[in-house]
Amino acid sequence: MEIHKGIPLPARRADKRTSVLLRMEAGDSIVVPDYDEMNRLSTTARYHGVPITRRRQPDGTYRVWRLEDSPRHSANTNHDGVSPERRKVGRVSSAKGKTARRR
Repeated sequence: MEIHKGIPLPARRADKRTSVLLRMEAGDSIVVPDYDEMNRLSTTARYHGVPITRRRQPDGTYRVWRLEDSPRHSANTNHDGVSPERRKVGRVSSAKGKTARRR
């Protein structure tokens, strides 16, 4: 075997869902045929930090909208939307209005 140096690694090809999500702008929407595809799209969006919402259409398909970026969806927050600075306070209100004590 021969060792080759300085050969650049080819870029990873983004899959169809990723490329569509990253090209969408706030307010854009797409229609997906079934729940499974909508769920895969939702998982991909969450992985890439793309805020979306989705609704079932009367014909059984699903429409997915790209939302505007907000502080809750920034890279500087956890999945629950609480920033690291806020989490240091000691008490954090949950979505249901209960207060959880930090351990």
